[in-house]
Amino acid sequence: MNEKETKDLEDFLSNPNESFETFKKKFEIDDELEPFHVYASEVIARKRAKAKEEGKNYRFYNSNQIFIRANIKERYGYKLLERKDQLGNKRDIVFRIAYAAGFSVQEVNRALKCAGFSPLYIKDKRDAFLYYCFKTRINSFDVDDLDEKLIENGFAPLDTVGKDM
Repeated sequence: MNEKETKDLEDFLSNPNESFETFKKKFEIDDELEPFHVYASEVIARKRAKAKEEGKNYRFYNSNQIFIRANIKERYGYKLLERKDQLGNKRDIVFRIAYAAGFSVQEVNRALKCAGFSPLYIKDKRDAFLYYCFKTRINSFDVDDLDEKLIENGFAPLDTVGKDM
């Protein structure tokens, strides 16, 4: 997502002839969100292609590897990404997949919105800590590491969804 300068916004707002549609295009505002399974699959595919292009281990972004790192039973994970199973009210499943796939904070928030959940809310202590973990991780994609950090800091670990299905 491109970050626009404040001056760009001021310039745009000072021109009364600009339409709201132009505003949305220029500042990349979407009215409609794709479903979670579509968005997550696109992000994972984009990361895999980038890794392959850079000569890195692109298999790291294969779905089965992501499910292993996220501690999600493979069959359940594929059902989620193929929309054969619903997330229900399990916001933590989005965190599990996003962390294991290396999503940025912006990608996590978009994935949460696509799944019908609210984005990370900084005034909520657990959300603020999750934001910090996504923002500051260095080559850490294992959800067990994230759970350890959550527990060490007095928060509940991510829900274990889909492991026993």
